[in-house]
Amino acid sequence: MEKKMFRDTTHKLVNGHEGWMEDFISHYHAGDPIMAMLKWGHNCQSDGMAKMDTMTYTVCAPDGTIEPVKCELGDEDCYDLTADTLEEGYYTFIATYDNCWAQYGEGDDDWKFGDRKQFSDAMNVYNYNQYATLIVPVGHFHEREMYTIPSMRLSVLPTTGSDYQETHKIDFRVILEGKPLPNHPAIVVRLLDDGSTVEQEVQSDENGIISYVPEQKGTYVIIVRAKDDVQDPDGRYEGTRFTATHGFRVSEHSHHHGHHDHNDEGGHEHSHDLHDELFGAGGAAFGFAAHEHEHEHEHQHEHEHHHNHEHSHGGEHHSHEHDHIHSHGHSHEHGHETEHEHFHGHSHEHEPHEHSHNAGDCGCGCGGKDKED
Repeated sequence: MEKKMFRDTTHKLVNGHEGWMEDFISHYHAGDPIMAMLKWGHNCQSDGMAKMDTMTYTVCAPDGTIEPVKCELGDEDCYDLTADTLEEGYYTFIATYDNCWAQYGEGDDDWKFGDRKQFSDAMNVYNYNQYATLIVPVGHFHEREMYTIPSMRLSVLPTTGSDYQETHKIDFRVILEGKPLPNHPAIVVRLLDDGSTVEQEVQSDENGIISYVPEQKGTYVIIVRAKDDVQDPDGRYEGTRFTATHGFRVSEHSHHHGHHDHNDEGGHEHSHDLHDELFGAGGAAFGFAAHEHEHEHEHQHEHEHHHNHEHSHGGEHHSHEHDHIHSHGHSHEHGHETEHEHFHGHSHEHEPHEHSHNAGDCGCGCGGKDKED
């Protein structure tokens, strides 16, 4: 089968092209390979690809170690990245571009790939330093706090690694050369089903934190650009142009019984706030299913309980069923239902794989390992 070719638009980074990542919706366990898609264009409008050998592709494991990952050409204009996993936690894919371009004019084609030593007569020579990241949760764990990655000269990473819901605030930490970048502009791009995008301007506060509230579920990318005019000590360039992007998915808001604790018939106290904090609907967006509360007696998905707050109905018991179906409208037609049938219907034209799970093996209803029929 002939390998698909793509348009080389690497040179367009001098006028604003950058890479960004999107996820494959899947539920991963320790030991499973994980995947991400890397795309290229301006403000998430796809436009060809950068040359594969001009970038490096790595993953940061939960313990902070960084290892290379496999990169191969996808069936559309993107690269498929694949990494191995050994433990539970957050894995961060990182695609890095770090090369010089010499300017001979104002157009896209008036630049040459190389540094000042190669092009001594160039108008200007800049180092283009770009990072595209995506966080992939692996396994079942309660920790939500996200680590920083010191090796990235510019980064925009969330302070929590998953469970993003519409109408709920997400905080991003912007760091440039190891220090918070205060009062700096950025944009958030929402990718629509038809391939178009919606952009919103945001800005970091005095501590370098960008607070963003997504109004709708879907796929988002936050983009930060910066520059300096610090000359390279070896005379290779006269300044650096930075770009950092981070892709993330927002799930539908999960409706619970307010912010009150309640007791079930066995006298066990439940906190909906704690359940939301640890799991939330965002877990389902990444393929997570919320753990059932462990009690001395066995509970099914229908919990009979009575409320002890001021709106309780006189001790009357109520049977509740929670059926949350999260529809991820994206042009890749990823599908996911909380009944744990995971469809990897990526538009790379891979055959969709239906995964069945035996509830109870690992406490989340996924059966411990995904099994293909």
